[in-house]
Amino acid sequence: MKKNNSEIMKIEYNKLFERYGSCLDAKNLMAELRCGKDKVYRLFEQKSFPSFKLDGRYMITTANYVDWLNKLPNYLGGYYTDNRVS
Repeated sequence: MKKNNSEIMKIEYNKLFERYGSCLDAKNLMAELRCGKDKVYRLFEQKSFPSFKLDGRYMITTANYVDWLNKLPNYLGGYYTDNRVS
């Protein structure tokens, strides 16, 4: 049975929540996105990225992170899809 987008989002949320709890910080995002500190901090500073600062630390809720991921083009439940025609 094929999963719909909301089911995939729930699975993705649950995996991230088990790993990091209700919020992700810069170190968590570096691990998840497999990128360096500079790129993560540039992402946090973008207005389109739904993050906040708490005691001087950038954070994003797990739910907002999953929502943001699923708004990216070609992203589906932890995997980027390849829409090229063979």
